[in-house]
Amino acid sequence: FPQHSPEHSPQAFGSARADPTPLALVYPLSTRADFSRVLPCGLRTHRRRSPNNLLSVLKIGPRLLLLLILSGTASSSQLLRPPRAYSNASTHVQISNHYEAHNLGLTMSDVFHPGELAVQRRAGTARAAMQLSGMVQDRIELDLGIRYFMAEVPHAFLSFLDSSATPAAVRVCALFGHPGSLFTLQYDTEYHLHLPDNKSRFGDAAPLLAALHHGQQTDAPVPLALLLIDLDQRRRYRINGHGRLARTGQSVVIEVAEAFGNCPKYIQRRAWAIPASIPPVTAETAPVLTSEHAAIVARADTMFMGSYYAPSGADVTHRGGRPGFVRVVSPRELIWAEYVGNGMHQTLGNLNEDNRCGLIFLDWSGHAVLELSGHAQLVWAAEEHGPDAVGVLDGRDRHVRFTIDEARLARSGLPLDYSLREASPYNPPLECTTALAARIATTNAPAQPDGGAGDAPSNSLTCIAIRPEARSVVTFRLAAAGREPLPPVVPGQHGVFSMLVGQARTQRSWTISGIGPTTETGRPEWLEISVKRLEAGVASAWLHGTVVPGAAVMTLDAIAGEFVLQSGRPAVFIAAGIGITPAVAFARAASTDSLHIVHVDRSAEDFPFAAELSAAGPRVSYAPFFTGPPHSRPSTDALLATIPPAVRGACHYYVCGPPAFSQSVIGALQAAGVAPSLIHTESFYY
Repeated sequence: FPQHSPEHSPQAFGSARADPTPLALVYPLSTRADFSRVLPCGLRTHRRRSPNNLLSVLKIGPRLLLLLILSGTASSSQLLRPPRAYSNASTHVQISNHYEAHNLGLTMSDVFHPGELAVQRRAGTARAAMQLSGMVQDRIELDLGIRYFMAEVPHAFLSFLDSSATPAAVRVCALFGHPGSLFTLQYDTEYHLHLPDNKSRFGDAAPLLAALHHGQQTDAPVPLALLLIDLDQRRRYRINGHGRLARTGQSVVIEVAEAFGNCPKYIQRRAWAIPASIPPVTAETAPVLTSEHAAIVARADTMFMGSYYAPSGADVTHRGGRPGFVRVVSPRELIWAEYVGNGMHQTLGNLNEDNRCGLIFLDWSGHAVLELSGHAQLVWAAEEHGPDAVGVLDGRDRHVRFTIDEARLARSGLPLDYSLREASPYNPPLECTTALAARIATTNAPAQPDGGAGDAPSNSLTCIAIRPEARSVVTFRLAAAGREPLPPVVPGQHGVFSMLVGQARTQRSWTISGIGPTTETGRPEWLEISVKRLEAGVASAWLHGTVVPGAAVMTLDAIAGEFVLQSGRPAVFIAAGIGITPAVAFARAASTDSLHIVHVDRSAEDFPFAAELSAAGPRVSYAPFFTGPPHSRPSTDALLATIPPAVRGACHYYVCGPPAFSQSVIGALQAAGVAPSLIHTESFYY
């Protein structure tokens, strides 16, 4: 679309025209471009509404000119849906913010369904959700190391619509296997999930098989969603689509409609091992929770949750917290708080339209799997307890009430041995009001107040200095105000902070950009965070607008992260926007012989730390790139060309920035032959 031509703008094309005027679009395609990235329409009016993908029909050769003739009786607003990602001849750039989406004619209703939009508006996350929507793809991103990831994970969690049940129910199942035995990737739009054979693959797949056989008999693909999760590394990847039983009956063929990564929040790190012997699975069902079931739920720190909305399909997600974060209210009712996530609210949006829901709990010590099917309701504290209600459950303004229709316990359904390595630093304390606590039929007690009356929390922080770094970036120096000293920090790690903004408790993660002098015990005297003010950022706007030196601003919940310098090799850091902050910590640490920093931002006024990094000395080299007028967005090839040839093949790469930017850079690095083990990423877009 010629952006300078009003009559050919996306807004003009998006007008309500119903004439069948033929339309012709000509695109030059690069060697690495593919049709789904270039075509500015998925021939669909909504994401996730169709499992079909033109990529399965058209194969594009190198350096072709594609002439695509679109014609028919549909209006141009239906045909010319702008893409979630687009390409030019040199690099892949995704829609990463609301303004790019607006310039392409993309609206919220094009990206999210009505239930998602309703929850986003109520939660105040609509703009943030739009900024993140570019990471959702309609195929598996093979250039992002997904092949390696799928070969490593020993478990998969599936949500599906079981139409063989009466009435139809949303269910979740867990499958396990030796690494590399669960998946076969056919195309980036299709893969095979192999079913248990009790040799290298295990699990209670009976409900899934019943649903697949019913779909085979009715010639209807089964709406199905898959969650791949590496518990040890806190990585997860979601794939939604439709499944059918393969001709052999030994695997499920899944057509991909949607694929995207998720954040590491609330994932408890666990190592796993394959035991010497694995007993067969035995399953039993009940209409309500038994005491054994309730005990599994009461000690759970992890849950997997499935949902469904007919126009969009099935979805499965992870929920985590401190043991007991899911409360048993009665043999037929559970409740849990909804913690802060990425703000897109796919699961809650589905429940807003269709309240059928499935849950799975893993009994880590007893090797059992508890599956529940039923109905879920999102409850806003203000609606149930009055407009001033805050923190009814775990300090959150909303929770989910789940009503059980059926409980299925699969003994020996968890065939692997798991050991807890580290609880998530994001897990909030368990709290609930007295009235709600009286209804909860478990032994979980509300968290006790920290300190006596009037005492500051032991991990509270005071702002002792404020320093502007760029047009919208400010550094806040923080010192301990409570009884606990600051914890040790490794450059590149981040802090998990909680603050009260208005009447709502908010939790955020920011990189520790500065570390003060250490005491005799190795504790820093102060820490610094450098925060960019975001237009839709509740916490960043509060910090920039209200915090002054001397104010008690927040609590430090944890120091976390493994995005730290690796020894033995030079380092290359590629950042966009505020993603530069870990590089600043690296440069100040002086713990590597060579650090090359590439930084992309809009203009000189937007570059934080530019003067400091430019003058950092011979050990640090710095290459800034501008994207604002009159400059254009640099290609990934241009970014990589700045890396000194002597270190290109012998360094660790660190990538930090918006999801679209990071995906593009990682893809280019892997295409250049860089091993995934040498690529490290960090992102706080959740």
